[in-house]
Amino acid sequence: MKKRQIKKNSQKAMQLLIQIDPKRYPENAFVQDFDHCGDSVNGIWEFWYECGGEYNKWDCCTAFEELHSLIFRDNAVGDVIVTDGDPNWVWIKTPDLSTAKKVFNLAKQLIEQSAGGGV
Repeated sequence: MKKRQIKKNSQKAMQLLIQIDPKRYPENAFVQDFDHCGDSVNGIWEFWYECGGEYNKWDCCTAFEELHSLIFRDNAVGDVIVTDGDPNWVWIKTPDLSTAKKVFNLAKQLIEQSAGGGV
């Protein structure tokens, strides 16, 4: 994917996350990184979150990665299957998140459902 497209996907993902859940994803939780992980893609939006237990530790991921994870968590269905006494997690249904367009479309559906009191 071209650097320009990565940057655009990051910005669009940030805007969708804010619409999906403004309390969990306030605007001030996003920071524009001008050298994300040294990959020289300027201007990627990152979501920062507290992850430490007794210490104040912070971590981040790109806005697109966070949106991708949120959509997966919201749409995937799994169960534990025990085989020979060993429990294994098996995905029964997973969303098709193979392209950015599919991720954005599922995010928009999530916004529409929450706005309309969805099913």
